[in-house]
Amino acid sequence: MFRVRAPLHVSFADGTTIGIEDWSLRAVYSDQIGDRPLDGVMLTVPFHGVGVYFPIELERGEAADEYLFRNLRGRERETLALFYRNLLSGRMTATADMINALDTPVDLVPMEETPAERAAATVGRVPRSTRAVVSLLAYATVFALVAGYLGVTVWKRMTQVPALAAQVASPDAGAGVIAWLPPTAALSVWPGMVADIAYRAEGGSGGTIRGTVAAVALTGAGTDALIEVRIVAPDLPAIPGAPVGVIFLRGGTAAAAAGQE
Repeated sequence: MFRVRAPLHVSFADGTTIGIEDWSLRAVYSDQIGDRPLDGVMLTVPFHGVGVYFPIELERGEAADEYLFRNLRGRERETLALFYRNLLSGRMTATADMINALDTPVDLVPMEETPAERAAATVGRVPRSTRAVVSLLAYATVFALVAGYLGVTVWKRMTQVPALAAQVASPDAGAGVIAWLPPTAALSVWPGMVADIAYRAEGGSGGTIRGTVAAVALTGAGTDALIEVRIVAPDLPAIPGAPVGVIFLRGGTAAAAAGQE
């Protein structure tokens, strides 16, 4: 790189300013700097009778009286290069060129992660393949639970008919339990159908026994209409008039119930 002889001024933190006559885009050369501290140095570039100055960093070079520029930013580098090129070409620096040099954007900070940052970001993290397997298992478990719940619900609706209400019948009613269903369930129950009866006897004990539908009849009219079902359950140990829970089993008949017993 060519060295040029043209005046520059270097100012130090103690207020001292010296003229530099020998310099390049790489370094300045002067025996006046000596042992002066190189912190807080300002460089002034003459321009049409005024000076354009900016902070610089210097470090001692290998050659005698050589002081290298260090960490020059975009604007400083372009301004110094403009002055240097014009000295080599022998023409005066135009005002527009100087403004463009001063308008150079500052050096951009790299936004990409360094290898050290990438390594630090992955410390303690579970490998992606393991996270993918765990997520897949979690989704599969949720799907199985939802599918199982829906399957059980559909199966119950297909195989069971719950009563709206039911109670133990009085001894003269000719049935162990009387249950009521909405009119829409008229075709869902029939004589001989099996029903599970959940009861609570005296003393707080309870259980479930099976009974058989003895009769199905429509009671009431209009919005008050209900299907009344009489269920025979001779072994029901409950108090007459006590509420019970009744579920009619589709596909269950008295013969099937007897066979199961």
